[in-house]
Amino acid sequence: MKKISLTFLILALYIGAFAQNEFPTSNAIWNYKVWADDWFSGRQGEKNVYYTICGDTTVNSTDYNKLYTTFDTIFCGTHLGQFLGAFRQEGQKVYFLPCNYSFDYTNGWTSRFGEEFLLYDFGLSIGDTINLNCGFRYNFWDRYPHSFGGYQYRTFTVSNTEIVNGIKKIDFVHDSYFELESWYEGIGSITGLFQRGQQTLDGYFFGSNLNCFKHNESVEYINNPECGKCFCKGYINIKENTLDAHIIKISPNPTNDILNIEISEDIDIKSIIIYSMDGKLIEKNMNFEKVGKLNISKLNSGSYIVNIETKQGVFSKIIIKE
Repeated sequence: MKKISLTFLILALYIGAFAQNEFPTSNAIWNYKVWADDWFSGRQGEKNVYYTICGDTTVNSTDYNKLYTTFDTIFCGTHLGQFLGAFRQEGQKVYFLPCNYSFDYTNGWTSRFGEEFLLYDFGLSIGDTINLNCGFRYNFWDRYPHSFGGYQYRTFTVSNTEIVNGIKKIDFVHDSYFELESWYEGIGSITGLFQRGQQTLDGYFFGSNLNCFKHNESVEYINNPECGKCFCKGYINIKENTLDAHIIKISPNPTNDILNIEISEDIDIKSIIIYSMDGKLIEKNMNFEKVGKLNISKLNSGSYIVNIETKQGVFSKIIIKE
């Protein structure tokens, strides 16, 4: 009887050591370095993009966890960016439901859910194949940071699996394009949460590198050549909102020159600061009245954070300079 108990104990320890690592449903931040090259125009760009899971939603009676870009390193913090779509996990498979954006001059920017696709299958073994959507991407360099690539499927073959620090690692190869891909179970791809290194028909090359993944209070993956830390810049020094949006109003947004800032009469302003999306100070302590105007025509096109500090609290809002 003791021998049977010992056998079950060893088996339980073995299974526990290689237990399935669940994909996160909350308190997770991915830090990716993303870059793009346009071979036709010579345009190049790169930036750090943070993704975070914040809240859940139900679509067609199916439950999902919502994914956003974020502009700080606080889980589900105040400075959420673009809503990208939503995850769901079924066994060892992770599916993604993208939020597709489109623009026309009649309706402006509109969004709708696209077609769900298989993002990860952590149950694969050596020799297994999987069709990966390599055409899906968001363009973070446009004046408006949301755009949708499409669906371009390529077949990858599992070349190796191993356990690294208790987490299953899966390596892939695509013979036709000589592409490499690696996943960590419960974390995702080290070559892009969505966009994997790829050449596209429009002359663009997209790629990214996972600098760090943090879940709850644990850094579960780090490979950050910029500083060796999970977040090189630390927390962006922008205080969270403590004032409601009806107390301070900013319009129009987007704009190419003037921001109108309307402030309630009983609010005492201490400072107005404009930050870049990575937390760099752009302008500070600009003159204004209770109904004031800020001229941002000299700023480059893109997204910024306006931070208004008052004696009664703090208000911040993301603005877009056309």
